[in-house]
Amino acid sequence: MEYTVKRTDDSVLTIQHAIRAGWQHTDLLLADVHFDSPYCNRKLLKRLLDEAKAQDSGIFICGDWADIMQGRDDRRSDKGELRKEYKVGHYLDAIVDDSVTFLEPYRDNILGIGDGNHETSILRHHETNILGRVCHALNVPYMGYAGFLKYMFAYEQNGKKSGMSSIPLWFHHGAGGGGEVTKGVMRAQREMGPVPDARIYIGGHIHRSWRIDDRRVKLTQAGKVASERTLHLCIPRSRTSSICSEGITSRKDVGRGSSVGTGSNSGTRRTVIRT
Repeated sequence: MEYTVKRTDDSVLTIQHAIRAGWQHTDLLLADVHFDSPYCNRKLLKRLLDEAKAQDSGIFICGDWADIMQGRDDRRSDKGELRKEYKVGHYLDAIVDDSVTFLEPYRDNILGIGDGNHETSILRHHETNILGRVCHALNVPYMGYAGFLKYMFAYEQNGKKSGMSSIPLWFHHGAGGGGEVTKGVMRAQREMGPVPDARIYIGGHIHRSWRIDDRRVKLTQAGKVASERTLHLCIPRSRTSSICSEGITSRKDVGRGSSVGTGSNSGTRRTVIRT
């Protein structure tokens, strides 16, 4: 692994890369996988994770890794949508165990796992932290519902460090509906107000795919007015984005048609960081 990951606060991971001319790195962002749902395409999910591991990519899961709606007292339950391996008396435990087994080969690449509304609902009604247990078993950071990934870049020239820069990423699984007209894109503007320090904003929850490139005016420490680019991603459905240390560009390498679910039930984004 050519980067370091350090937890600097309960909801903050600092990821530091040493970079040089031509450097590039890819991270895989996942949300709304709904792993235990019969609609989750596990073959595609495994292929994406295997590719991330082969590329030494970081993997971050931004909520709703699990579906967990088929419990005995869940009003949303439909036994017709219950995978056969979960037709057991220890339903929640079986999902935890299966998740750990599935993710174990990728534990060294997992940056962290965050909660979604499906996991927090189980915590609220059944008093068990599904993803907290998965993270504990894998020994990877459990990140809660929202927080920061702070990407740090240490520039190297002739074997010596010549400068530092950073790109803060804000993650929040999401809340509320997506809206048939707005498709949830108003979230982009709503987040920038209370979270002004991020340059990248990611989320999921609404099972839609979009990206918004924006600019905002800032005052530098040198007392100069500058324009800063921001990137807002709704994760489901596959697309590649390139995040440079000096800007943000886009590349559609993966294809809009592929997703981790057979319907709109889950999705991915690959984030390429390069100079």
